[in-house]
This record gives sequence, C-alpha cells and structure tokens, in this order.
Amino acid sequence: MVTIYVHYFSEPLPTSVFEDYLLQLPDAMGKKIMRYRKWEDRHRSLLGKVMLRRGLDEHGLKDFDMKDLTYNKLQKPKLPGKVQFNISHAGNVVICAFNTAGVIGVDVEIIQPVVLEDFEFIFDADTFRQLRQARDQEGAFFEAWTIREAILKGSGNGITEDAKKIVYKDEIAKFKNQTWFIKPFPVPKQHIAHMATTTPVSTLKLIKV
Repeated sequence: MVTIYVHYFSEPLPTSVFEDYLLQLPDAMGKKIMRYRKWEDRHRSLLGKVMLRRGLDEHGLKDFDMKDLTYNKLQKPKLPGKVQFNISHAGNVVICAFNTAGVIGVDVEIIQPVVLEDFEFIFDADTFRQLRQARDQEGAFFEAWTIREAILKGSGNGITEDAKKIVYKDEIAKFKNQTWFIKPFPVPKQHIAHMATTTPVSTLKLIKV
C-alpha cells in the first residue's frame, strides 16, 4: 500500500507551532533546517520531516530515531525493513510518500516557463521531439520531468544523462532492467506530481496534513 502525506501552505506557521515541530526532530536535523535563509525553505524542509515522523509512527516504526537514517552517496535515505519513503517539495506543496510493497520515488514541480533546449540532456530523442511539438509545452515538459525525476529518486540516481535511458509509455517505464509503475496524484493548480513504484499500486491513501 502507498500512503502519501501532502501539506499545502501559503503563510508561515505560528512561531509556537514551528518551534514545537522543530523540537520533535533530532538536534542536527533542526539546525540544518534553520540554516535556510528564506522562511519558505525552512517550512518546506521542516514539514517534510514532520510528515516523515508521522509516517514512521503510522507504519510501525514509532521507535525509530530519525537521527539513525542512513543515506547513499546521492543522499537517498533508507529505513530498516521493508518500508520505503520519499520526500519532495516545490512552491507551497510538500509531499512525503510511503510504500509497504517496494521502492517508491515521488516528485512535485511548479508548472512554469522553461527553455526546452536547456533540458535536452534529460530526454531521449523521441521524447524531446514530442515535447517540442506539444501544444502545451510547459505542461508536457513538467509531466515528463516529474515522471523521470520520480524514477531517478526511487532508484537512488540524481538527474544525470542516465535519464535518457528511461523508456516510458502508458504509465509503465523501463530503466536499467527495472520496471516502474507511474501514477499522477492530485496537487494544487499550477503544480504537477507523479510517483514511481517497483510494484503496481493496489491501494493509494492520500492524507492532507
């Protein structure tokens, strides 16, 4: 089962609430959050960790100390056992997704103007041609981008030229001998989000936090 915690914010949290959330996190994690200069960045980072804590509690990991998270060389975090998670945020949207039956990657982006040629290195030739021909280039670009970013985050890869190796059609993608199942999920207007999982999703639970 996949559970996606989603938070939308448009203004700063009350100081008392922000500080209370901060106290729920390991000291090093809290200090890292407070190094961000903009309040929006602090909120995105904090809320992602708060939803992670809630997800851990609700997925049988109440005793797991978040300071014990381990990371690969590209900073993909890993939990003990079978539960997998991934966090993404853009604009005023923060997402934390959990999967109890395989790997998961999620990505949310704001739909905004782009120069397609700046991102040609991400896409295979057929996909890039389709993007250039699309009537809604921005919508098509961010759909293709979030799909690939979700796969790369799930697989533990960053956005690199490897992205060109992703073959996607009809909600199924192939990447490095692994099949990925792709699904969009609802986010506020002018945003777009996709998840990528290594097993088909039979149950999706969306929780607004």
